[in-house]
Amino acid sequence: MDEFEDQINEAMKCVREGEIYRAESICREILEKQPSHYKGRHVAADISLTKGNLDEAIKSLLQLIGEKADDPAIHLTLATAYEKNNNLNEAIAFFRRLLELEPKSLEALLGLARIYADDGHMDKSFELSEKALSISPKHPGAIKLKNNLKSFLENDCIGPIDEVIPDGIGRGKPQVVYLLKMTRRLGHLWKEPFLLKCLYDPKDYDLIIIIPPKEIIVSMPVFEMTMRDVFIVEVVDPDHHGIFELHHAAIGTHQAGGRTYVLESYTELLNLVCAKMRGGVLPYQYSLTDEDLERGQDLRKAMNIPSEAPIVTLFVREQGYLASLSQHSVRNSNVMNYVPAVKFLVDEGYYVVRIGDDRMRPLPDLGPRVVDAPFHPAYTQFVEPYFVAQSTFMMKTSRIV
Repeated sequence: MDEFEDQINEAMKCVREGEIYRAESICREILEKQPSHYKGRHVAADISLTKGNLDEAIKSLLQLIGEKADDPAIHLTLATAYEKNNNLNEAIAFFRRLLELEPKSLEALLGLARIYADDGHMDKSFELSEKALSISPKHPGAIKLKNNLKSFLENDCIGPIDEVIPDGIGRGKPQVVYLLKMTRRLGHLWKEPFLLKCLYDPKDYDLIIIIPPKEIIVSMPVFEMTMRDVFIVEVVDPDHHGIFELHHAAIGTHQAGGRTYVLESYTELLNLVCAKMRGGVLPYQYSLTDEDLERGQDLRKAMNIPSEAPIVTLFVREQGYLASLSQHSVRNSNVMNYVPAVKFLVDEGYYVVRIGDDRMRPLPDLGPRVVDAPFHPAYTQFVEPYFVAQSTFMMKTSRIV
């Protein structure tokens, strides 16, 4: 038995009860006799943490963890010190390591839940708080966190969303609610409803998509296509525009009052769809209607593209669109780099339709089989959805570099 065990326990009790000076006196006595005493140094670091000397506490704890890397108690104290010092990445790392050492550690679960909640990752916070409650249903800290999260969900998320949804909407099927804020971005306007439909088949669910005023929509033809099979709620009143701050807010998917509220980050939405595909569930498919096809034939005729000619669409991102988003410039390219590939495709019998907007650099004249659509007099916003849908394949710059 450690000869200082009783003194260590007394010092730890003093720390818990706020008798810091008494705890310091006990630790000082231990370390004067045995300066390398592990538990004595741990309690001394805990005292520094309690007194707010965070840098000093962290320095001491890092030395201790170097001696006993698998000691859960040191990981907890160090994670707590980093959290109090607002070094959240380090705190997360040590809380996670504590969970590896003790998978049922309530301190680690609740510590991570707190950090994720403060950082806006409410989905992770909900998950961790539920796990903590499954381990200890009556734990006061876990109950308090769950109640706080529940209040946030009901009062700050679901309540304001329900206020803008009209009564009687839908066909009587289970309702799924989604916020689509980025209607002025073509990619998000196309992809987000698609991902939602992959997760919730419109045949089985009433999909309710809430959007800002329609006048900011970047392309009405794309909007009309992507919003087929859904119920649109347009939020015109500026007093309700605050709900769009929940868009991509990483709050998670929650059920309440017979509705499912999908408040996922875009990345998580994509991950959920990919998981379904890995499980053998094929994604939802957009399709053109007979009216779309007839309208597309008018475009082909105006652009001198035969009705059955094979199409390849070309898109090369430049900085002209949303130039203020300079952080996306790594995705840009020079359309002239694609000219050899375009010529090859033409020789193989394809028509190449370049899509985008008229702020892009025009293509040189590459013959009648190459249509620089943004600069063609017959161009309309229907060009993009029609020709992309009709393409044998698409040639484009990558979203990920």
